Amino acid sequence: MPIFHFAYHEGDGLPIDVVDMECADGEAAILAAVEAARDNIREAVGRNTDPSKFLVHVYDDTNRLIGTMRISDVMT
Repeated sequence: MPIFHFAYHEGDGLPIDVVDMECADGEAAILAAVEAARDNIREAVGRNTDPSKFLVHVYDDTNRLIGTMRISDVMT
């Protein structure tokens, strides 16, 4: 399975964390980013911080950006 890179950001700054994960394809990687964004919301609430500027960039194994998931994208 291909490796995808998930770069977690808080606002427009440098990544605060990068996680590599195997996913079946780009669609599965984007779904994993949705779950990561939801996890960030839960963690932020637990820490009493504002999660609105968190985002996750998803890169494929050639480091091509395939998607960006913002917290606002999953807050429905």
